[in-house]
Amino acid sequence: MVRKILLSCLGLFLLGLLSFKFISKDVKFVPDSFVVPLGKATSNFSFVKVSPQFTKLDFEALMSAKEFIREQLNSEWPSDEFTLKENTESLVGDLTAFNERENFTFHIFDAEKKLIGCFYISQTYDEDSDAAVFIWVIKEFLSTPQFEEIKDDIHGWISTSWPFNNVDYSLNKS
Repeated sequence: MVRKILLSCLGLFLLGLLSFKFISKDVKFVPDSFVVPLGKATSNFSFVKVSPQFTKLDFEALMSAKEFIREQLNSEWPSDEFTLKENTESLVGDLTAFNERENFTFHIFDAEKKLIGCFYISQTYDEDSDAAVFIWVIKEFLSTPQFEEIKDDIHGWISTSWPFNNVDYSLNKS
């Protein structure tokens, strides 16, 4: 049980804090005047602010993508033993961080309203970047034109609607 909790905490750290700067609370990730978008609809996908109401759908998608996430982040998260309860706790943490404007997590839905992934906009260690983005999708979307379209849609949205000049997308190596 302790191992599960530690692995869960490690996963939360890696996804939520891996790319965070250790900066003072005086430095804001986004300006107070910035109205944080709650979502975005594209022709084939929609991005929706993280919500624990999607726990079960998110969990199914997450576990489908676990090998991809582990490889991209060079981590063991999410573990094979990761539970629905742990996922709920993770989403609650992501929602809190969103509401406190510390980082921003969005669910990705396809045109049929199926939850197919998530992406995270986080603060970064890299002084040359003002944000880092990590995107994952369910296994059957990996290596498809749809995943490339999702990444392009996210890049476009962030470049036109968010207050960042240099976004690091290197966590998505492939």
